Amino acid sequence: NAWLSFARFEMRCGESDRSQQVMERYVRTYPSARSFLKYAKFNEFELKNYDSAREIYERTLTDLDEDEVLENPRIFQNFANFEERRGEFERARLIYVHAVKTMKLDTETSEKAKRELYNNYIKFEKKHGDRKGIE
Repeated sequence: NAWLSFARFEMRCGESDRSQQVMERYVRTYPSARSFLKYAKFNEFELKNYDSAREIYERTLTDLDEDEVLENPRIFQNFANFEERRGEFERARLIYVHAVKTMKLDTETSEKAKRELYNNYIKFEKKHGDRKGIE
């Protein structure tokens, strides 16, 4: 999108602070799951500013309407994946647990994206958890 292109332009010009401001203006102008996730990924992958990316993921959960958060399981998935990439397995686990409780996920969940989130949580526990977490 144009906002991301403009932020990348600022980066190429050596203006990382200005690129951050562009993305901040983007989420203020178009507050949605999509804009917040793009902003968080921009901070993680392009600016390598992991603390800021974490703050943006947290803001996504607090600043958006509850209905929009519940309609977008990828918010929780992207946040948990971020924490797992950073080696913060306990944080990732808490995000998954919060998602399971908030979205009422279980093996009977019918919506594809929500079922996928639940299955990814199970995979995460098998990879990083203990017997208690898997059960």
